[in-house]
Amino acid sequence: MPKHETSRSGGVTGGLAAGTAIAATVVATRAAACATSNDTELCALVDRWFELRRAGEAEVARINAEQEAFEQRFPPPDAIRFRPEDAKLGLPRPRGDNSHYTAPIDQCDLANALQRAAGIGSIWATSQMARIAEIFAGYNAWRHGRRTAAEPDWSDLCDAALRPMFDLEKQIIAIRATTAAGVLAKLRIWQEDYYAEGMDESILEDLPGVLVAV
Repeated sequence: MPKHETSRSGGVTGGLAAGTAIAATVVATRAAACATSNDTELCALVDRWFELRRAGEAEVARINAEQEAFEQRFPPPDAIRFRPEDAKLGLPRPRGDNSHYTAPIDQCDLANALQRAAGIGSIWATSQMARIAEIFAGYNAWRHGRRTAAEPDWSDLCDAALRPMFDLEKQIIAIRATTAAGVLAKLRIWQEDYYAEGMDESILEDLPGVLVAV
């Protein structure tokens, strides 16, 4: 499932770990249920966040299945697949786990190789250029077929499925927790998705006021 990511500094993460321990101490000295705390609305929003997360994950799973079915209808053509003779021609291998024969050659890698060759004054052989032209033509035909079939932007669909959760998350982060129950409600989100951008900082900002109230 797609996740929004954020860089998390060691200081913030380490501080949150300490804050989590403090919050546990607060709960031990002052058990505060959401139903009776001043953070009732905040706790309700957190519950709603989990509902939206479940709904978003289900929709993303449906989109992924639809994308897989679409791609099975339009597999990469043979023209763009890496061949044993391509290695002899000096063409770039497919990336990562696809670095084997028959996997598609990355078009950007191929273009970069051409630019580097031009920069050092290298002259590609006729056999190389013929194969490169075949690869680009294969990519163009493949993409045209997918566009004709009205392929959606899968990333945009997934983002839209998760957008309500992300929007509510920002709202929750902006709300100051005034009780241990409110802090722990935010911790529920952070424990479920520690990439939640800004949640750790929000919890740390809440803790001083909550500790004073104990």
